[in-house]
Amino acid sequence: MQKYYTNFQTTSKITNLSKLDNNLIYYKTLHNGIEIFSSITLNVIKSIQSKKFNSTSSILDISSDIRYIAYSYKNVLNVTDITRNKIINTIRVDDDISAVCFDNTNTYLFIKTFFGGLYQYRYNNNLKLSTLHKSPNIKHDFANIIYCKYTKLFFADEFGYVYITDIYTYKTQQFQLDT
Repeated sequence: MQKYYTNFQTTSKITNLSKLDNNLIYYKTLHNGIEIFSSITLNVIKSIQSKKFNSTSSILDISSDIRYIAYSYKNVLNVTDITRNKIINTIRVDDDISAVCFDNTNTYLFIKTFFGGLYQYRYNNNLKLSTLHKSPNIKHDFANIIYCKYTKLFFADEFGYVYITDIYTYKTQQFQLDT
């Protein structure tokens, strides 16, 4: 039998949902900000209300230490220090942002764009470190998901290919899913 939890007090559409380290999960709603909760106790650990996280900001990720939030509007990505409630970096890219991901050490930030770009930055610097992938002639080249675990970055395209890139050597493996 399904069990429904009523610990959450949102009546707004959930636009992002993701897992952090230490059994924590966060979600962003269309109008009510961000909540971080325990996947074990289902208690809300932190609630972040800000005009910055409204219906116009969309793509986001939270660092595993829950200190930084990266969120975007179109082609602009802001990184905010939650503890100081201050934007510490603004990164502009050539195309609208479709996915964002911190690495596990909270050193790097990966940005994926709708036209197939995948870029690596330091979270606190707007100098691009690397272009990990670029497909300028294909719109919506990747699915809107990227995931970083340890030293590997995972992403996929609309043709069933999954790519695994080492974030230090930039070597990429790819394989196609049987569908």
